[in-house]
Amino acid sequence: MGRTVIVLGGGISGLVASYHLIRGPCPPKVILVEGSKRLGGWIRSVRGSDGAIFELGPRGIRPAGVLGARTLLLVASLAIDSLCRGVFAGNSRELSVRSCFPSLFQAEQTHRSILLGLLLGAGRSAQPDSSLIRQARAERWSQWSLRGGLEMLPQALHDHLTSKGVTIFRGQPVCGLSLQPEGRWKVSLGDSSLQADHIISAIPAAELSKLLPAEAAPLAHVLSTITAVSVAVVNLQYQGAHLPVQVMLGGYWLQKLEANGHELSPELLQQQAQEAVATQLGLKEPPSHCLVHLHKNCIPQYTLGHWQKLESAMRFLTAQRLPLTLAGASYEGVAVNDCIESGRQAAVAVLGTESNS
Repeated sequence: MGRTVIVLGGGISGLVASYHLIRGPCPPKVILVEGSKRLGGWIRSVRGSDGAIFELGPRGIRPAGVLGARTLLLVASLAIDSLCRGVFAGNSRELSVRSCFPSLFQAEQTHRSILLGLLLGAGRSAQPDSSLIRQARAERWSQWSLRGGLEMLPQALHDHLTSKGVTIFRGQPVCGLSLQPEGRWKVSLGDSSLQADHIISAIPAAELSKLLPAEAAPLAHVLSTITAVSVAVVNLQYQGAHLPVQVMLGGYWLQKLEANGHELSPELLQQQAQEAVATQLGLKEPPSHCLVHLHKNCIPQYTLGHWQKLESAMRFLTAQRLPLTLAGASYEGVAVNDCIESGRQAAVAVLGTESNS
């Protein structure tokens, strides 16, 4: 009987991990468990009555670098046509350069100078290739999206996974994880439970910390210290404008508002967004349409010492031989490309070999 791998979290990292697991030479049985009713995590697109696409999360993906190319390769393999601000929303004084911007850290470590290191470069990695990747380079895309919005990507992954026999549970929050005497996991879902030989966790680190058994208390403690901040996304449609305006409010600024007792009402967030648009873009008339969405604890904060936390977590997993692999935005990158790569690497770690990607 083959192995069973349970993937916790139906955001982009969990979906991509599942995708690569089933493309391996000897694929395990894959079960994906998502606590909410929908898949895609923070990637969410809404079509307005006039056909305009409102992105309630990320609005575009950068094609640059190896990770950008791998994401385009994923898009091409799923046969979905692509069209073609700063990702971090925290307090810059508290963020770790090593964890948030590893290329800058590596440049400084190698050449003792960030500027010199970036000028000299660290050597080019071999990049994936496809007609879509070549098109992105030829047309010099700075970002790309999808005709029906970025949520087409998780939707396409869902369709592919179900067509390949992956079991997907939605609206099934995990209540707890326990290790059985034979070394398998028991995943409790309230009234029912699942058994797994291995777990890939693509849920936020702090959430996972609450589910781990007593044997993993040191790991749970480390994961509980990886905090996250909230971000509000306000989409404003103006009469005669060709594209909706997306305003992101949040991170450290939003934390301060909450700490000072302000209620983060849709009205307050819309007012703040309209004031920003009036000041920066000169659009002073009221919008014809507005969508306000508050993403609670959506952007992990890689504060000073974050990489030590990751090393500590990895040491514990290795020493205890826990059949658990960590993936998602809590660890090594919060951009969509980073999360996709995290899911891919988690699958590679479980399979012990690259999938047929």
